Amino acid sequence: MFCQSCGAKLDDGASFCGYCGADLQSQSADPAGGPGFTPNCGWQYAPEINDYLTLNILVTLLCCSPWTGIAGIVFSALAGSANDRGEYMKASGYSRIAKILFWITVAFGIGQAITVMFVFGIASVAALLGIN
Repeated sequence: MFCQSCGAKLDDGASFCGYCGADLQSQSADPAGGPGFTPNCGWQYAPEINDYLTLNILVTLLCCSPWTGIAGIVFSALAGSANDRGEYMKASGYSRIAKILFWITVAFGIGQAITVMFVFGIASVAALLGIN
């Protein structure tokens, strides 16, 4: 028996869901659980999962950090394909990693920009002071 609210597998004859607290006696006797119900994954409806693919491609091209950017693109693609197969828990995990890699790539890009500005700033000051 499955809870129609959260999709959790329950003992037959249970009155309340031990996971979400739903009243099982007021639910219909339809074992399929209604439209959009998939007891295999525990999700009642397909969630919206952002794969961060576009963002990871952009920061890879613009922030000059290919290693973390490419890894972000790979995890974005994994999230998208897992979402298409209906494996929402896997897609959510891959999406979380893709998001983390996106922010790491952005941080590397900002760090590189600050380093370049610092070096050029020192070179400009040295040129103004006549230091060779």
